[in-house]
Amino acid sequence: QGYCYALQTGEDLTLDTLLFRAAQDSAGMAFYTTFINGPQNPAYSFRAQVNTLLSNHEGKMRIHMRDSEGRVGANLGLHGLMADDGYHISLYPAEPVIAFRKMRLNPDNGVWINQAGRVFANIQLEESGSGNTSIAIHSNDTVQAKQDLSFSIANLDMADVVRSLPFLPDIGGVLDATVSIRDEKRLRFLVNSRLREGSFNGMELGNLALRGGYMPDSSFDTHSVAAQLTRNEERVVSLGAKFRSESSELLSSLVTIHSLPLELFNGFVPGFKTYFTGTLEGKLQATGALDQPMLNGELYFDSSRVFVPAANLHLALDSQKIHVRDNVLHFHEYDIYASGKEPFRIDGTVSAKDFAEMPVADLTLQASNYQLINQRHRDK
Repeated sequence: QGYCYALQTGEDLTLDTLLFRAAQDSAGMAFYTTFINGPQNPAYSFRAQVNTLLSNHEGKMRIHMRDSEGRVGANLGLHGLMADDGYHISLYPAEPVIAFRKMRLNPDNGVWINQAGRVFANIQLEESGSGNTSIAIHSNDTVQAKQDLSFSIANLDMADVVRSLPFLPDIGGVLDATVSIRDEKRLRFLVNSRLREGSFNGMELGNLALRGGYMPDSSFDTHSVAAQLTRNEERVVSLGAKFRSESSELLSSLVTIHSLPLELFNGFVPGFKTYFTGTLEGKLQATGALDQPMLNGELYFDSSRVFVPAANLHLALDSQKIHVRDNVLHFHEYDIYASGKEPFRIDGTVSAKDFAEMPVADLTLQASNYQLINQRHRDK
């Protein structure tokens, strides 16, 4: 057994207590882990336990979590069994708790994987009472396909998920998602997800939707991928690509940034509040190896500004096109304006020829009488 106190897991994240105990006898091995954050913890106060039991052909794991008010945020078990005809995995108890919601679990639930690798699934979780959250994994066993699986989530409150899984970022919104996997001579993968009234670190994201799919072409050697991100029913980014699997060669790819609102990034700047407005637009084509693609295209900002309230700093970004040629960004008299009339001018290149290395900048930066901040001194 062992313990750890005041474990620093990040810049602002501290785990007050970590307890661990292991035991073994003729029946198998047992592992007991407890995570505790007391009421004085600035991040999140909770108590969570993960207990695991292992034997020769069987295993069980149980997760239980309570918040500072004693509410159960998670109570879910996983039971795995290895048999002659394959593997069987089931969930318990009959009324588990997921994201502070008591769920009803179908008694015949389980996932079976036979010796040939085919997956048979029948898991249905529905919120008890008047709630409408549901999670399901099902297989269509009547078709002749090698595999036909579907996974769905409906009306899952992400704020409750964050509260039940400590140290996650502050994500809000209601998630609906469906994923289907079908293998009938050719493997197909489709995803359709939506986050309603989404937010990140308190900043509104709006209604986001992601749709995408993967499918091999008729030659089986080439594969196609397509995806589209929308916000409030308007297209933001779309992707279409075709690649060859054996040589890992990207035959063609086009990323179109229709109108990416910069305000989506307002919650991602750590330390102090920074507000972005305007949009990013452009197109990028990619060819070459999958792990080292060659990018060509152009990007530009439309009516884009950056505001830092702490310094009363306003920056206006140039709307001229930034050309991308063979992974090199080219700036030509690119101007950034602040409080004054004179710009901060950028000329030169930023090269990302090798994605494994840091980008290399060769820039000339020029400013004359550049008024960056126009703000009276404040004590606070």
